[in-house]
Amino acid sequence: METIVKLRQIGGSLVATIPKEIIDSAQIGKDDLVEIHVKKLSKSGFGILKGKKINFTEEDRLDRQ
Repeated sequence: METIVKLRQIGGSLVATIPKEIIDSAQIGKDDLVEIHVKKLSKSGFGILKGKKINFTEEDRLDRQ
């Protein structure tokens, strides 16, 4: 099972919280050893220009020949 979590800093360490649904489905508990795979996700730029007035010209088209 996979999920996306946000890291928090506690002292000099980073902590990732495992959601209860994953704990229950994997039947893991305190002091169990688990294997994790780390993959940093890039932030989406979707909606970043929302509300900005941008005037595109014909030269801005990607499909122009």
